[in-house]
Amino acid sequence: MRLKNGTPVTWKLAKRGVLLGVKKSEQIWVREVRKLTERGHQTAVVGTHYRAEATKLAQDQFGRWSQENFPHYAGPSLALDRLIDYQLESVPDTVQVVNPQWRQLDHSVRVQRAVLARKKNDFAALVREGEIETDNGQQLLSRKQALQGEIPQQQDRIAELKGQRREQERKIRFAKLPAADRFDQLSNRSKHFIDTIRIVAYRAETAWVHILREKLQAHHQDDARRLARQIFKTEANLIPDPQAKTLTVEIHGLSTPRDDAALEHLCAELTETETNYPGTELRLIYRKVTPKVSL
Repeated sequence: MRLKNGTPVTWKLAKRGVLLGVKKSEQIWVREVRKLTERGHQTAVVGTHYRAEATKLAQDQFGRWSQENFPHYAGPSLALDRLIDYQLESVPDTVQVVNPQWRQLDHSVRVQRAVLARKKNDFAALVREGEIETDNGQQLLSRKQALQGEIPQQQDRIAELKGQRREQERKIRFAKLPAADRFDQLSNRSKHFIDTIRIVAYRAETAWVHILREKLQAHHQDDARRLARQIFKTEANLIPDPQAKTLTVEIHGLSTPRDDAALEHLCAELTETETNYPGTELRLIYRKVTPKVSL
C-alpha cells in the first residue's frame, strides 16, 4: 500500500472483532486492526467503522506520521514559522479568549498550592527530626505546632480561591474584555498565502522524491529529499523554441555519478508528463547538461 504522501510500505496486519463492556446492556462490538512492527511490537486501532477495509484504516491511522512530520520538516527547511510582516489587525469580537479575571485567580491558586506543598514538606521533615533526640526539641515542637495551624489556614485559602475561580467564566468573547485588556493581533493573511505556496512546494518536492527513489539504492533512499533540494538550487539553462513550441530546461550536472543518474531519470519522467509552461503553449522538456569534451 501507499501512504498519503505516496511512500510505498509493506505491513503485517490482522483484524478481529472485540466485545467491549462489562454489563450486557452496555456491551458493544468494535473492530480492532493491529500492525506488527519489525521489532515485534503490536500497535492497535479500535473503532466502529465495520465496512472500511483494514488496509484503509491502517493507512489512515498508522501512516499519520507522514503528515505530522511535515511541520517538523517545513519549519527549518521552508521557514514555515517565519514572520512575513509586522502589520496588526483587530481581533474579531466573537473570538473566544481567556478571561483575565479567571487567569489571575488560577495563577493565585497555583501559587498558594506551592506554598501549601512547602509547608507540608517542612512539617514532614520536622516529624522525622522529632524521632531523633536533639538539643533543640522545644524549638522543633513550637515550629510543628505553628505549621499545624498554618496548613489548615492555607487549605482554606486555596478552597476560597477555587470558589472564586468557579464563579468566573474561563473563556469569554473578545467583545466582553475590559478596554485595558484588549489587544491587536499580528496580521496573518499574507502568512496564510505564503504558507499555502510552501505547502504546494513541499508536495512538488515530495513528488520528485518518489521519482528519485526509484533510481537510488535502498540504503540511499533517505538522501532523496536532500537530492531534490540540491536540484532545486542547481543552475539551469532555459531555451525557448517558439516554432517548435517547446521550452527546454537544461539542468547542470551534480556532484556524483549516482546523483547524475537520478537526475537524468527525473528529467525523463518530467518530460513524459508533456506539461506546458503556465500561460504559454510551450511544452517543457527537461534534460541534464552534457559537458563538452575538448579534444
